[in-house]
Formats: sequence, structure tokens, C-alpha cells
Amino acid sequence: DYGIGHPLYNASHQGANQDAGITPMLHRLLAKRGLYVTDIHNAARTGARLAFVSGGYNAMNQVNGSPDAAYFDAKTSRGKIIVIIVGANDALSQTSTIDTTVRAALNTMLDYCDAAGFEKIVLCTVPDASGAPGIGNSAALSLARTIEINAVYAEEAALRNNVSICDLYSAMGPYSATKMADDGLHPSKYTSAQVWAPALLNSV
Repeated sequence: DYGIGHPLYNASHQGANQDAGITPMLHRLLAKRGLYVTDIHNAARTGARLAFVSGGYNAMNQVNGSPDAAYFDAKTSRGKIIVIIVGANDALSQTSTIDTTVRAALNTMLDYCDAAGFEKIVLCTVPDASGAPGIGNSAALSLARTIEINAVYAEEAALRNNVSICDLYSAMGPYSATKMADDGLHPSKYTSAQVWAPALLNSV
């Protein structure tokens, strides 16, 4: 596990209370089921978009061939389960076409995970971020794009036997700043531990 400040910790510079609760909570929930897992890695990147997927690399490696790509491969190739949480920035950016760019990029990512040997792929729906700071008059469009992206996820997951959906969109409900970290976009420590972790565990 990578703590706050590690280069592979998700958005480590955007608020010390975001995402920090999910890994320890997953450990506790797994232990209650008699599963003791010591190898949980977070290889996320700030600002990731499906539109960045290129050459088989995952969305977190925004520049194809970056040094992080090899490190990500080495770290995750030992795992049996991979969790994909990406798409909010695609919804908020309003620049990528969902039925073409997003769908194609998603399939590239899923193919990459298959080739890496993962037995299970957990694909998370995109939570509602329409109230995030700076969205303004684009809130309704961002929410519509989120719903459209999630529909693509459901369609593509249904075509693959090893992909399950973790419905973070429903688990989170309508956007509320009280559920978010300091940046108003990523989940707070409490939300990560009490909402995201149980939802993820139930999807595996």
C-alpha cells in the first residue's frame, strides 16, 4: 500500500483527507471474511481520462511510454483482481466523445487487463460530480455525460465474463460536498472507508 505523499498515491497533492480510508477499510472488511490480503496497490493518477488511453497503457499513465507504465505493469502483474475507477474527468471535460472515444478506450483498457492475466476486473461506475467546484452552468451536461458513460460501462461489462460492475454512482447518490475531500471532487476519507470500500468488496 502506498501512503499519502508516495508518487503512486492517488492525487496525493490535492488534499490530505481524500481516498486515505479505502485501503485500511478494505483490509478490515476482507479480514472479517477470513481473507488476509497484504498486496493492495494504488497506481492512480490525478486527472486521468479514458481519452488518454493509448498503446495498451491504462488511463492513469497519461503519456504513452512514461516511466510509470513499466512500474505499474510490474506492481499489478502479481495481482488477481484489478479495480478500474476512471471516467469522471471525461464527463467533466466535455471534450471526448463517449460512444466512440470512451468506449474504444475502455475496451483497450479491458483488453490490457486480460492480457496482464487478471482473473477479475471490477469496473466502477462514475459517481455524480456535477456539483464539483468550477462546473457552474455545465452541471446538467456533466451529469448527463456521467449517466451516458455509465451506460457504456454496463454494456461493455455485460460482454465479458470476468468483468463486474461496482456501482459507485448509486452508492454515492447525488453530489454532495459533505462526501468529498478538500478539492470537492475526490471522496473524503470517511466516504472512501464507509461507502467505496464496502461497495468494492461486494463487487469482487
